[in-house]
Amino acid sequence: MSDIYDGPLYATIKDTCDRFGPKPSKLYEILGEGHIKAKKFGKRVLVDQRSAKEYFDSLPIAKIKPSARARRRLEEKQSQSV
Repeated sequence: MSDIYDGPLYATIKDTCDRFGPKPSKLYEILGEGHIKAKKFGKRVLVDQRSAKEYFDSLPIAKIKPSARARRRLEEKQSQSV
């Protein structure tokens, strides 16, 4: 964790989900697996934001294929230019 992080050190489950995108149940699953650190403060779970950022930054980049519609358009453009 040598990177400089200038945001809040800890955030609630809701705020962490809003920031990084998972549903609360998925975040609890990730926390339970030990991938992200959290602290208990009374009844609240506070998620270590540096730990969350490191985890989400470590995920692989999504390779998303174009939709069938986009592929057809590309094929049409290629056939018109030939």
